[in-house]
Amino acid sequence: MASKEIENLVKNFERNHIEYMSRRYSETQARQEFINPFFKALGWDIYNEQGFPEAYKEVLHEPSFKENSNTISPDYVFKIEDDIKFVVEAKKPSKNLKSNPNAEYQLRTYAWSANLPIAILTNFEEFVVYDCYSLPKKIDGIDTTLLCDLRYTEYSNYWDWISNNFSKVAVQQGSLDKFLIKSKEGDDKTYQEEISKWKKEAKQYQRDRGILYSPGF
Repeated sequence: MASKEIENLVKNFERNHIEYMSRRYSETQARQEFINPFFKALGWDIYNEQGFPEAYKEVLHEPSFKENSNTISPDYVFKIEDDIKFVVEAKKPSKNLKSNPNAEYQLRTYAWSANLPIAILTNFEEFVVYDCYSLPKKIDGIDTTLLCDLRYTEYSNYWDWISNNFSKVAVQQGSLDKFLIKSKEGDDKTYQEEISKWKKEAKQYQRDRGILYSPGF
């Protein structure tokens, strides 16, 4: 069941959908009004309310990392203690995520090089999760490693599932460990079996709740 905060975010986005989908509405506004509260509802200290110094923050905003000769700055880095668990790239709602392969490629490239299991691309209108097991290639299709693609209208119905995978508590308890096979044995067959199981769990969640629309699982 979705929290009151998420219900209110979804209602607000729906109420003013035309305005939020206009080109005038910026990524910065979307992050402040929707994306930050979304992850706060998942239990992450998105605003560093604990007052930790930079090295100990749970969420880093636009940190810079050197990767070979390139400097990479994901919009968000989510950590448990010293371990980076996943990264998020944000866009403004009017930006169609499926027609923006450069953002997907850049995000997957960073996550793959940092040995991270998943990466998330969102503009709040959509919440897209990518598997970062394989080396990204510019020729990859936008759906090559897509794990799921939810629209904001589905957040309430899927909130338990989202929380069970991406909340701070869930991540602390190992919810993303199913994707870490790539950093161990590199067993493609076992890995694909785990991914298939994960997708089936999502579909079963859908069936159990009588949700007819099938997102991109």
